[in-house]
Amino acid sequence: MIIMQTDPDFIDTLGLELVDGRNLSWDRESDLAPSYLVNEAAVPFLGLDPLYKETFRANFRESRVVGVVRNFHFQSLRRRIGPMAIVWFDGWTDTAAIKVSGGRITGGGGAEQSGPVPLGREPGSR
Repeated sequence: MIIMQTDPDFIDTLGLELVDGRNLSWDRESDLAPSYLVNEAAVPFLGLDPLYKETFRANFRESRVVGVVRNFHFQSLRRRIGPMAIVWFDGWTDTAAIKVSGGRITGGGGAEQSGPVPLGREPGSR
């Protein structure tokens, strides 16, 4: 199961749909780390029933699910969407989420790139 460290603005920033429960909140200090959002694929994976009445062990503490987001691609579009949890981590992380519109993306000296950029290459280079 993938665990993504983020903050309460994540859902709105990416335009994700909350299908059950609530979002993480800046106004609830109790949402820091022990509260999770999960995607739809994680619900049967965790086996929590009823979803909001049980706790589970994560990161060496009792944790709880507060909301469920509709499944979305968080890895390659070629991969099946698997279970993931979203946790509010109030510290440094090594990832960033950036939402871009579809269409042609320009970069690297004005060259247009219309497909994926292979790792280790700059857009426009061959």
